[in-house]
Amino acid sequence: QQKTRKLFVSLERAQAQERKLNQEWLRLEFEQRNLSKSARIRDVARNQLRMSPITPDRTLYFKEGL
Repeated sequence: QQKTRKLFVSLERAQAQERKLNQEWLRLEFEQRNLSKSARIRDVARNQLRMSPITPDRTLYFKEGL
């Protein structure tokens, strides 16, 4: 009887842990999808990193051997 109760409690804890890990996995998958979107990348590049698209007038070309 006591052993059965201990096993049941252990099972319940394991199931709770499984639910928690599954929720965390889903959250991380959602976060990964959001971070990998190209629009998000452009937004971060522009607003946080202050980057701008390359333009021909800002491009330098180097020739080898000169």
